[in-house]
Amino acid sequence: MSVRYVLFVATNAAVIGPNKRPTGFFFPEIAHPFEALDKAGIAVEFASPLGGKPPEDGFDGEDPAQTAFLNSKAYRRLSRSRKLSEVDVLDYDAVFFPADSAQWSTSPGTQRCRQRSFEPGTQAGSSPPSATVLLHFWASPTTAECRWCGVAS
Repeated sequence: MSVRYVLFVATNAAVIGPNKRPTGFFFPEIAHPFEALDKAGIAVEFASPLGGKPPEDGFDGEDPAQTAFLNSKAYRRLSRSRKLSEVDVLDYDAVFFPADSAQWSTSPGTQRCRQRSFEPGTQAGSSPPSATVLLHFWASPTTAECRWCGVAS
């Protein structure tokens, strides 16, 4: 049995809204899914629109899963995330977008990801990059999460 790979895509947005509130990826939205996939023997790689260390938000030191992730090799890999424009989504079995990553959906760094997510002749250019990547995986088992409305499917 071969190892399955999931690409986690984090945001590079460090501020949000007219008041420039500090933000970043919501820490438990990466730590908890990583923990589950790691226990299942699924390899996780990290990317972000700009590459490098994505800003963080919402860390809770009382949460064992978050603390374990903070002290893991995976967190160190996240700190050196690959540029999304240099990633080929076809190399992965799935792509995971933490809910806060919608902030980067129009990033120019997602162009290659968008192009590789569709067959020639589709309307890839009319969809935001996050939608195009998700549509590529539509035929595979897919999950979506929205912590604001409490829905997971």
